[in-house]
Amino acid sequence: MKSFKKAATKLGKEHFVRYASVVGDFNPIHYDLDYAKKLNMPTVVAQGPLVVLLALDAIAAEGGLSNVKGVVARITGPVFADSEVELRAARLLVYQAAWNADR
Repeated sequence: MKSFKKAATKLGKEHFVRYASVVGDFNPIHYDLDYAKKLNMPTVVAQGPLVVLLALDAIAAEGGLSNVKGVVARITGPVFADSEVELRAARLLVYQAAWNADR
C-alpha cells in the first residue's frame, strides 16, 4: 500500500454552495449557518461526496486516475467550513484471482 497526502485545503461555505448547485444537494446544513447551529454544529458542514472528490483529486495529483476501478470511502466526522483539511489516500493493489476447478 502506498500512502500519500495532499497539502491542506481550506474549504469554505462558497465551495459547499457551488457543489450543491452542481449536484442539487440543498440541505441547509451545507449553507445556512443558523440551521447548522440549531443542529449543534459550530458552522456549516461539507457534503460527504465533496470530501471524497477532494481525496480523488489527491490521488490524481499523485499519478492519475486511469487505474482506479472503484472507490470506497469512510468519512469519520464532519468537515466544517473554514477549517483546514488534510486529505490522505492510500493506493491499494487488488488482484482478482479466478479459481480453476480443473486443477
